[in-house]
Amino acid sequence: NNNNNNNLFLNTMNLYEPLDINNILNNDSLDLISKQKRLEDIQIDSRITSKNIIQTKWYKENIIKNIGDVEIRIDQNIRMIKSKNRNSIAYIILSKMDMKYMILYLDSLLNLLLIDLLAGKESMKTISYNKITKKFVMYYLFNEYKEYNKNLSYDNKITYKEYMENILNINDKYEFINELMILFIGIFDTLLVYNLNILKVDYEYELNSMGKNIKSNSFYIFAPIHSEKILKEFSGIKNKFEYEIYTNNLPMICTPKDYVMEKVNKNYTITDGGYLYNGIKYKNTIFYSKPGFKYKSVVTKDNLIVTSINNMMKTGYRIDHEIYNFIMKYNNIGKFYINPEDIMNNSDIIEFINDRAKLRKKDEYKYIECESLLGSFRNESRILNIAKMFKDVKSFYFPLKIDFRGRIYTEPTDLTYQGTSLSKSLLEYSKEVKVYVDDIVNINYLYYYGCNAYGYSKISNNDKLKWVLENHSKILNFEENKMWLDAPDKLDFIKFCFEYKKLHNAKIKGLNYYYSHLIVNIDATCNGFQHIAMLLQDADLCNKLNLNNLTDKDKPHDWYLYVSEMVEYHISQSNDPKYNNLKNLKKIPRSVIKKPIMIMPYNAGSATFKKEILNNFTKKMINNEIKYVLIDHPNIILDYKDIYLLMDIIQYVINKTYPKINKLV
Repeated sequence: NNNNNNNLFLNTMNLYEPLDINNILNNDSLDLISKQKRLEDIQIDSRITSKNIIQTKWYKENIIKNIGDVEIRIDQNIRMIKSKNRNSIAYIILSKMDMKYMILYLDSLLNLLLIDLLAGKESMKTISYNKITKKFVMYYLFNEYKEYNKNLSYDNKITYKEYMENILNINDKYEFINELMILFIGIFDTLLVYNLNILKVDYEYELNSMGKNIKSNSFYIFAPIHSEKILKEFSGIKNKFEYEIYTNNLPMICTPKDYVMEKVNKNYTITDGGYLYNGIKYKNTIFYSKPGFKYKSVVTKDNLIVTSINNMMKTGYRIDHEIYNFIMKYNNIGKFYINPEDIMNNSDIIEFINDRAKLRKKDEYKYIECESLLGSFRNESRILNIAKMFKDVKSFYFPLKIDFRGRIYTEPTDLTYQGTSLSKSLLEYSKEVKVYVDDIVNINYLYYYGCNAYGYSKISNNDKLKWVLENHSKILNFEENKMWLDAPDKLDFIKFCFEYKKLHNAKIKGLNYYYSHLIVNIDATCNGFQHIAMLLQDADLCNKLNLNNLTDKDKPHDWYLYVSEMVEYHISQSNDPKYNNLKNLKKIPRSVIKKPIMIMPYNAGSATFKKEILNNFTKKMINNEIKYVLIDHPNIILDYKDIYLLMDIIQYVINKTYPKINKLV
């Protein structure tokens, strides 16, 4: 009866109650290893959850209050399924299923659904739903098998396989399980629609937007969600990031395990490193998978990459409190991250969520802009929430993996030193080092770092030192005079200013040294082409890419400016009429060609190349024709053919000037 179902539902809430990661991090009774294992348990079980469980309970309480209505809806859904699957064994089993299993299943999916909604996602990811559904189907069938066997004598008990084949008459186990999974998801659709109704969302639109497609024994469900309505429903969300989104791969609070070299047939593979449960609860190699590639990555016995990665994973990091607090204090003017209010009050975003297809047809550029904005919002939200979570952790670490080319990546993909400017700025080394105030070499690198961040990366090192000394007072008072607002790399420059003040204070106090945790970022000159220049042993190309003996007096070469000048010259010398629009550019802005050139060595395709160029333009309708207006120079207007032509010219002038590059790119 309903009362029993209510009690059952309340009991199952405890089973899938969101776990508070902060409770684990702040539990003084646990050592670091135990804490890390508990964190990994959360990630392995895909218990991605919200710190504030009030939202989850809000969903569940509405179901509990109206459990009778939910059961009616489930029954209606089953009857609808019956009309389409009259002879289906899966349907027969489902129609006899005890409601307790369905409630348990629905409860677990609600937790996942809630996080998708709170994350502001416009569509649900399918893999977690698919896994949980399969888990519940197997759980249900095995429980039914145990119930059947319980009433049999010892000699008459049967195996699970016999139960499936002889009692349920299942010939193809996998096809049957897949069919039952589809029916389960159908029930979930019903409850999803019910909750959207509670939120006064246009659930008929949502239901019509859902589609099911069975392909290669996989089930896919797509359900667009009016996420801004969900956000507004929960008043707590309107404050600064009060909800927490946890990823599957968080930083580790103890040092990662070393990877181990294992011989498999004639080759070697590297396994069991990184997260503590790797090799215990699951087994991952050091390599990221290579979908579509025929051969798996292998390593030779004497390859040093294993030792390198094991050492790199032992580098500890922590959250930079000064920069974290600065970001929170000055985001209104610094625009370091996108506020939830900016998303909820953006009419274009609302239009995008309500009908993506319609917006794309009407204004593709606006569609792309909204998609990008939502993506940035979700990414920044995760970064800040993980930073908040780990703010008081003394030291945390990044497990590493490599791709098929040997490029090294952190497994955490949100808060990481390989991430966005926001992500990198929040990190500093956990191990402090002494910086002596008379250590000219180290202090100079600090000055180079600050000057580069302020936009003067292409002047000589001597001029960089001169600039810092000339702006000494301004740097010390950067927070009051707001000079950081003029820096192209605001967050890096702010970090430099904090460090500069520490150095200055040590000198004022007559100290020989001060303690530093700063990560000094010094960028290379188009690193991809630098590798190519060295592989080709092309002296001229090496020189243009600053792979030469520059002194502190020398101004470094600007590769991007050099290429832009070659492009300008090529266009100016052509008499072909198709170049006419490009000739209006006169001077090719460095920013237009920088990213396209940067990605050339990484085998970027023409679509990616074109996209990077278009990022510098806005799309507008002019005289009933689609045109592209240069963002920084609105008087420069190109069409689609011009963009393709510019793309071809950039590649042509580089390959013509350095023909050897064609061998590698």
